[in-house]
Amino acid sequence: MPGRKRVPTPILRARGTFQPYRRKGEPPIYAGRPDHPEILKGEALAEWERMVPLMEQMGTLEQVSAGILAAYCQAWEDFCEAKRMLDKTGIITKNSSDDIIANPLVRVRRDAFDRLFHAAQELGITPVSRAKLNVESRIMRKTGPVLKVRA
Repeated sequence: MPGRKRVPTPILRARGTFQPYRRKGEPPIYAGRPDHPEILKGEALAEWERMVPLMEQMGTLEQVSAGILAAYCQAWEDFCEAKRMLDKTGIITKNSSDDIIANPLVRVRRDAFDRLFHAAQELGITPVSRAKLNVESRIMRKTGPVLKVRA
């Protein structure tokens, strides 16, 4: 479908621009903490456990978003793994003919980042998408609140 993508209702609510008459017939969204998918392990599971409380505080976490959040977390793990491997091997390598070429892991890292970034945009957690939210940040440091966003 051409045109701009439709902004999810929770994002509109967080921005303070939700207009119910424009969203008649929309299926109900169930807020709450989804259970993590069993397939998430290691770095991906750690990212899930880090992001869920943050998204709850932002007011954008929904049970129906579990799949895209899992995709985000898996992309994070793939990105980290590709980065670790690149740190060991370098971005330049030689092929079977001893020609110098770019390491194929560079593309793996870039593809993982693209998936990570796309999922982050959909979840409303990129700096640009967060800047559009009209919610007070409740992210706490050890000393207390860090800042308020468009209170």
